[in-house]
Amino acid sequence: MTLTTLWLVFGAIGAIAASIPVASETNIDNICVHNASLAEQIIAAVNLTFPGLEQVAAAVRAKNLGLACEILAQYYQNCSSGSWLRVPAVPPSGKHAGGQADAALQDIFTLSGVGETAKIPRNADGGLDWHYTGPRHDIEFMNCLNRHQVFDVLLDAHQSTGNAVYAEKFGDLVVDWVSHLPCNPCTTGTMESPWRILEVGIRTVDPWPRAFYGFQHAPEFNTTARVLMLLGVHEHGLALVKYGNQGAPNWRMQQYAGLATIALAFPELSGAAAWLDQSLAGMQREIEGEVYADGVETEQTAGYDLMSANNFYAVLFTLTQAGREAPPAYARAVETMFNYIALSIDQTGFLPRNGDTDHTAPWRSSAMQEIARHFNRSDWQYIYSAGAQGTKPSGSASHLFEWAGQFVMKSGYILDDHWACFDVGPYGSSGHAHRDKLHLNIRAYSSMLLVDSGRFTYQGDGSIYHSQYATFTRAHNTFTIDGCDQSAAPAVAVKPVSNSTWTITEDHDYARGTMASYDGLKGNASHTRAVLYIKGQYWVVVDVIATDRPRSVQATWHAHPNSTVTLDPHAFSATVTGVPRGCIAVVPAADGASWGNATVVSGQQPPEFAKFQGWYSESYLDHRPAPTLVYNAAIRGSAVFAWLLYPSPTAPAALPSLAIAIKDARTPQQSVTVGVTVGTASHTHTLVTTPVL
Repeated sequence: MTLTTLWLVFGAIGAIAASIPVASETNIDNICVHNASLAEQIIAAVNLTFPGLEQVAAAVRAKNLGLACEILAQYYQNCSSGSWLRVPAVPPSGKHAGGQADAALQDIFTLSGVGETAKIPRNADGGLDWHYTGPRHDIEFMNCLNRHQVFDVLLDAHQSTGNAVYAEKFGDLVVDWVSHLPCNPCTTGTMESPWRILEVGIRTVDPWPRAFYGFQHAPEFNTTARVLMLLGVHEHGLALVKYGNQGAPNWRMQQYAGLATIALAFPELSGAAAWLDQSLAGMQREIEGEVYADGVETEQTAGYDLMSANNFYAVLFTLTQAGREAPPAYARAVETMFNYIALSIDQTGFLPRNGDTDHTAPWRSSAMQEIARHFNRSDWQYIYSAGAQGTKPSGSASHLFEWAGQFVMKSGYILDDHWACFDVGPYGSSGHAHRDKLHLNIRAYSSMLLVDSGRFTYQGDGSIYHSQYATFTRAHNTFTIDGCDQSAAPAVAVKPVSNSTWTITEDHDYARGTMASYDGLKGNASHTRAVLYIKGQYWVVVDVIATDRPRSVQATWHAHPNSTVTLDPHAFSATVTGVPRGCIAVVPAADGASWGNATVVSGQQPPEFAKFQGWYSESYLDHRPAPTLVYNAAIRGSAVFAWLLYPSPTAPAALPSLAIAIKDARTPQQSVTVGVTVGTASHTHTLVTTPVL
């Protein structure tokens, strides 16, 4: 135990009870010998009637709380609780793991949730500043700091090396955190603090139970740290019971998963049986009320959908490991959520980017492969391996998630195949959604060519890109009308997408949707977009603006920041060249509604310009200028626009001649016929454009 932790035992915990005189090293390792008030709290957190705790109960009756804590710590070294979390003892050594683990020994933590590495300052009393908001003054940094990812890092380092320094550091962090941040229970709920209820759920799903049982063989994880961590787990349980139904759907799912995990991993704690009942009932409510029948979580944000699916699976897995049986309907619903993830990813393994979703590739993780094995889904393994493993799914690679309104169009599963995601669904049930209906993303030949702008950062430096750009319509591949953004509605779907609005066949996919609500728009106007994908060849997009008066309209096509965009100043056609390869031609119909101008915008921001445009965020905190095609037109009344989107593995110079012409738009509220020319070949396509209201 370090000098810092010794001070904490006698100083910070002294805020809970009177300060204690210095004692021998043996007694320092057991805080219960010195602090009767704290010892009583620890013992009160335990169900002394639980089988196996008879000696603990006897010591309590004998009023020897120091001995009771010692026996309690020894009990957890040898009992069967948390068996699935326990790891074999490793031979001691002086080896170092390096990387994040050795940095953590110097209080330098890497927080994947915000993509930052920083040295955490210490307070005047020697403890870490768990309220530190990081070098960018981002409250999300503090939230991620208190998710205790470092516990996993230290455990992995200890398991790979056997070096006691990692176990000692872990014990110090536990004592520091629990002693400085008591909760009995806290009253923060969704308020920003180390006890924000989302972080309570995150800590209890993984790092706390995993590290507690993973370090059981390490003597450096001494009695003081062990019993304080048990007290902390119990405090987490009380907080989750009281506040575990707050926040967005993904928050609630996280909290119920955490409560179920500690109820199963720590059945000896007071109230654990009731915790399990409450958490399972809550999870069942969430999966029935916040997950559509197609497996998509109602927030319409794939990154948070993945988070929720992982939490549902964590409960399913933990129930199995603890010898409990999950309700069959629950297990089927969890499988459906992962089926959405498998069917929606592109050929390089990335999720669709909608709402506050980073550029995330879940299927690259070993955990996802284990989930595929758990459900015996060799078709998922085929998809995430781009055809290298598993069994090829039957039928089309394209799929419409009919409740979420997400249409994933694919020509196949290998890396050079095409992928697109077209949004015809509701806004979303939380603040993580974006005003992005009718947005179209396209990836081909291993390159993301037409992109979603991303989420940037919620708080601190750079948050202006999220609050004034990322969530708005102009940050997506769709239209604004009179400069107005789409309204943030409806929150959820009340029925699936009509079968009359979409088609999946062997040679083509088709879908259409309508947006008819824009914030601040005078009069009436709507945007209907129909998308036809000729598989393996190109996309045809028809946009119908129905209006009761003259309007200004703007269409945007966002490219990845690594790409090169070339615009023909006369025809307004453009090419987007991706990295590492591939390109896409964006060709507007010359005889449709006339575009007044077209430009390539990159890195535009106030005060030089009125609004942000041409920005991209790969992951949290990232913000980079990105080339964006911006088309502007003034229309006198209802108008029709059409586009040919032609992907190619070749350089732009090798593209065939391309053209699209509107051949019949006499009844745009019913259908539009276009002619497409690719080289010497001509094709005619008629797209139904009836508004979907």
